[in-house]
Amino acid sequence: MLKYSNDTLVALWNDFRNGSSTAFSSIIKWYYKDLFRYGCKFTQDEHLVKDCIQNVFLSLWKNHATIGETEHVKFYLLTCLRRDIAKELKKGKTEISYDNFSSESFFDLGLNAENRLVDREKSVELAKKIKETLKSLSKRQQEIIYLRFYMNADADKIAEIMEINHQSVYNLLHDALKKLKTVSEKFIICLMFLLTISGL
Repeated sequence: MLKYSNDTLVALWNDFRNGSSTAFSSIIKWYYKDLFRYGCKFTQDEHLVKDCIQNVFLSLWKNHATIGETEHVKFYLLTCLRRDIAKELKKGKTEISYDNFSSESFFDLGLNAENRLVDREKSVELAKKIKETLKSLSKRQQEIIYLRFYMNADADKIAEIMEINHQSVYNLLHDALKKLKTVSEKFIICLMFLLTISGL
């Protein structure tokens, strides 16, 4: 798949708003995996996630002429999907309370980096501690870590996606990183490093 710059993605978004089905198809292909991974953090029902993604894109196409501009297409889509999943879960009397939010992706992200920094025996033990610490974070903290370091969202976009105020974002992120730092300061460095070079 081609790697689009943010400017190209914004241009595709504007073409889609003007009725280009080709641009719309490119947006779907580019963001589908990110949306699916994020959606699966809230429910193990993959069919529900796929249906919600489809609903998001159908709604976007139906209303393309009235949709506004955005400089951050991915975060616009994540916000739409989060709301749609919350709506569907409420229909089944299941609140989006983060009960199904998994920390496995964070564990994989950190462990891969940590393996480059410590020898094998220490890495296994450290990985267990990191995983346990991630699981001990509140579900909101887990989501913020995911959005910040995996989706590369800044505080403004996290607040928008999660529908919380900026101070809550800063507080939750600070407390989460503080807990992780007690396990391994190198792990925090890895997260920061990956944020700048990985393009995730």
